[in-house]
Amino acid sequence: MEKMSMSVRIKLSVMMFVQFMSFAVWWVPLAAYLTNIGVGSKFVPLIMSTMAFGCMAAPVIGMFADRHFASQKILAVLNIATAVLLFVASTQTNSMALFIVLLVAMLCYMPTWALTSSIAMSNSPAEKFPQIRVFGSIGWVAAALFSIVALKFFGAKIDGTKIPLICGAVLSLIAAGINFTVPNTPPPAKGQKASVIDALGLRAVSMMKDKNFAIFIVISTLVMIPFTLYFSFYSIFLQDKGFTLITPTMNLGQAAEIFLMLLIPLALARMGIKWALVAGLIALVVRYIAFWCGGLFDMTWLYFIGILVHGVIFGFFIVGGQIYVDKKASPEIRAQAQGFMFLVTFGVGMVLGNFFSSYLIDSYSTITEPVVENYTMPDTVNDDMLTVENAVVDNVRFYDKALSGIEIEMLNAVITENQVTIDRLNKEAGVGTEVGDGSVVYSIDQSKSALFSGDLAGLPGEKAAEQMTFSAMVYLPVEEGLAEDAKPAPLTGTIFAMGGDSSIKVGVKDDLLYFSAGEKEIVQRIAMPRGEDKNGNPQKVFVTATFDGKDLRLYTQGKIYRRYDWDPIWKITTIISAILLGAFIVLFRDKFDKPGKEAVKEAVTEVAEEEIV
Repeated sequence: MEKMSMSVRIKLSVMMFVQFMSFAVWWVPLAAYLTNIGVGSKFVPLIMSTMAFGCMAAPVIGMFADRHFASQKILAVLNIATAVLLFVASTQTNSMALFIVLLVAMLCYMPTWALTSSIAMSNSPAEKFPQIRVFGSIGWVAAALFSIVALKFFGAKIDGTKIPLICGAVLSLIAAGINFTVPNTPPPAKGQKASVIDALGLRAVSMMKDKNFAIFIVISTLVMIPFTLYFSFYSIFLQDKGFTLITPTMNLGQAAEIFLMLLIPLALARMGIKWALVAGLIALVVRYIAFWCGGLFDMTWLYFIGILVHGVIFGFFIVGGQIYVDKKASPEIRAQAQGFMFLVTFGVGMVLGNFFSSYLIDSYSTITEPVVENYTMPDTVNDDMLTVENAVVDNVRFYDKALSGIEIEMLNAVITENQVTIDRLNKEAGVGTEVGDGSVVYSIDQSKSALFSGDLAGLPGEKAAEQMTFSAMVYLPVEEGLAEDAKPAPLTGTIFAMGGDSSIKVGVKDDLLYFSAGEKEIVQRIAMPRGEDKNGNPQKVFVTATFDGKDLRLYTQGKIYRRYDWDPIWKITTIISAILLGAFIVLFRDKFDKPGKEAVKEAVTEVAEEEIV
């Protein structure tokens, strides 16, 4: 196509913008959401790998679709299906059900990247395609607006909740509507023979006979392991460090990518392909050194360095690698070679990376804090417990045993009158009996077996031996007359206590929740909210602390607090990245003449047209 009207250009650009925004809005904070709803460590890597599974299946699904239906119609159908599935996913808390729903959603969504590119390329000149495709990256970055608007105008933190999934569903419906406005694009491969082997690029396996190509493919696959720790799991780190705007923070990397991608033609022309790839790997090492040193030296700004180099990593190594494959492959298998690289990196490599990253995080995190050996628990609740000025503590429960996680989740649901959670927990546990008056007896609700239930003022003097559970709704106010934008002075004090200096205590230190027994202490890194939200509702936190005679456990809003040790995680990832960098420099010896600027621009366009970028 030689010419394109402004109307068509706008429609295609908007199509790209919404298509990528609909994914980024929920995918970026997904790992944090899985942690918050208590998805087990076995299912987290599986769910985070649904994108990779979708990537592996997308060429096959697309191969059949583009032989029988107009591209814009199949794109609209896939977006509608994705919207329905994301909405269903937002209602799921069962790990297996959530995995299945998101897997099917990704099987529907991932082929849309190739379809949007096919529609754009069929209706625009080749040299204009990158100018349309960039709106996909802009849409990814703009997904951050949902988090910013929710926090700034409604006082709501949505990252780490189900709301991004709902936003993704709504955007997918909007995308489907837009799809019906773009130019008609007949089936591009109608009448052609379908081959799964060709779609997955498996005929390009013969290129592995070339030693340098094999080295490149193996290292590219392994590079996805450290790459995935950031791409899939960094939202957990940000949440643990107290960041409220997770999506906007991570999307700074994509924002930088938009500008850094412009440097790729210049860099390849000046440095050559090998050293451009090396530059991408150096940026990967710099990322994890920044994360590691940020924790070691308490320098938060270093975290942003690690985020901002994302464009260098992706642009120089991932896109640079695709250009290498494009030049290495013979013309007749060039497209298959790109498909093969996509399969082993964003397919196999990302799955490996998700499972390794999940294992690494689990290995350096804990949900308990063991107390000193032979610690003797005090048996009587103190008279002088509440020392936090003007704090409100109600819905108090006190037990002479350590409640289980599911019992605490049920207790939170009962107190907050969350019937959906009550029904789910009873269904999973196979309990819940309707009695004569129509009410339901919840056999895993331990509220009726509490030693004490009522207001905090009535708790002093209650006794327990060897084990205990304290739970309550806690509200920390702000002083009256404080200016709207002023930050309240941090609060420190005790909420609950048993015993003297080596007692069991629940309280706050500079607004941070803590639970201690003797010298051992668990400190919640996320500050307790203060006062009311922007809608005038009190920001209460359901706090639960258990001691089973050996270990301390701290829960907020019915979910256990997980303590992460990020320093060794970043250290190990830095070492892995450095080893891969060294191995690539030493082993990869393919030589190309430095391509001219025009040749590089042509190669970049070819890769973009094959929609692996």
